Amino acid sequence: LIYRVDSISLGTSSKGEISIEFSEDVYRASQAVLVLPDYTKWVNPIAEPVEALGQLVNTLPYYAIAKIQGDSYARSLTYESEVGIYGVIAAPSRDTLNAQAYYKSGNSWITLEGKAASKVFSCTLSADINQTSTVIPIENIIDTVLIGIGDFIEVGQEYMGLEAITSTTMTVKRGVMSSYPRVHSAGARVYGS
Repeated sequence: LIYRVDSISLGTSSKGEISIEFSEDVYRASQAVLVLPDYTKWVNPIAEPVEALGQLVNTLPYYAIAKIQGDSYARSLTYESEVGIYGVIAAPSRDTLNAQAYYKSGNSWITLEGKAASKVFSCTLSADINQTSTVIPIENIIDTVLIGIGDFIEVGQEYMGLEAITSTTMTVKRGVMSSYPRVHSAGARVYGS
């Protein structure tokens, strides 16, 4: 059979259905009837979104912006100082992590593009820690190659300086970058880049 495509619709961002209207191309026939099937066996391959296991939205310190884009770029940003620059991190599963940084300029949120903007180290605390703990137990590690001695990590609203790391512990300096030491529970997610 030969068909003539009359129109193609690629759907919209909220409704991803693709539809094709076509008709059978019948040569030298006085009349042709187009019969559409009552149903289709097509199944949408895109699953519904699932809630991320770990999530963080927080203002980013100048250090993080300079590390992502460089010091001169960080100094050149014109953003609303009362809004600041925000980091958005989500862990859709135990072994993946997505991150992006945004800042507000006028009425728009601008994506901060950078070579490290979407790469973030993460793990979870394997036990509770108090305000004075400097060796913290960790597990569920993602991307240790993205963090090194001298980098900063974040747990809750506290920043810590990384002094050493193994597969089960991190040695840290507590309460850096104007944050203060806090109690953190087992399972709390640790971020760093």
